[in-house]
Parts: sequence; C-alpha cells; structure tokens
Amino acid sequence: MNFILNSILIIIISIIISSLIGYFVGIYSSKNFLKKYKLILKIKQKNNTKIRKRYIVFEILSTNPIDIGLLESTIIEKFKELYGTTILSDSYIKLIGFNEESKRGIIRIRSEYVNNLIATISLIRKIGKDDLIIIPVRASGTIKKAKKFIL
Repeated sequence: MNFILNSILIIIISIIISSLIGYFVGIYSSKNFLKKYKLILKIKQKNNTKIRKRYIVFEILSTNPIDIGLLESTIIEKFKELYGTTILSDSYIKLIGFNEESKRGIIRIRSEYVNNLIATISLIRKIGKDDLIIIPVRASGTIKKAKKFIL
C-alpha cells in the first residue's frame, strides 16, 4: 500500500514540476518572441520610409539641336553600363524636362545615386553622331527650385 501511495505521490510531483517548467519556458519564449516581433516591426518601418529624390540640373554644350528621347536613352544606357541593371532599376532615373533654347534639363533620381548620375553625365561625349559635353549645374531637392535654374 505504501508503495502505491509513494508512486502516486511521485507522479503528482513530477506533473507539478513539468507544469512549472512548461510555464517558465512559455514565458521565456514569449518574451523572446515579443523582442523578435518588435525588431521586425522596426525593420519594416525603416523600409516604409518615403524615397527621397533629387533633381539634377544639367547644361549641354553643343552646336547641334538635341533629340530629347535620344538624350534620355543615352544617359540611361551609360548609367546601366557603369553601374548595372539592379542599380539602374533602384535609382528611378528619369529625364523630367529639357529646355531646347537654353539647352538645360532636369533629371530626377533617388538621393543615394546622385553622385553616380553626376559621374555618368560627365562621361557622356556623344549622343548619336553629335559631339557634346554635359555639365551638371546644380542638384536640388525640389523640382520647383530646379526649374528656376533651367530658364
């Protein structure tokens, strides 16, 4: 009879101990889960920030008239040649406007790649069969300020 009571007591104690261990492990793992979840939220918030753009005003020194479509494709091709397709697609490069009288234009690009774009347009010496030089004039944070430098 004592043997049966002792074995039942051991079983009850082991159930209580295993329950306590499970409880503390659950608390510990839930704290780690919350820490990881908060870390993931911080990372996602950083990725959801607004993309900052810059506007580069440039001037072309050439005697011949410039074809706008050919100008944009040449700038994009040279950028792709120097930095690759992944950086090209990540840079969101676009020719916003071009004034044919003053031969000045605006290119929009992500702020991280401004120096890459300036280096690229400085290296362009030909568009089609026309020889030319592209000079970066100014970088601006807003298109309104950039348009002031075109005129």
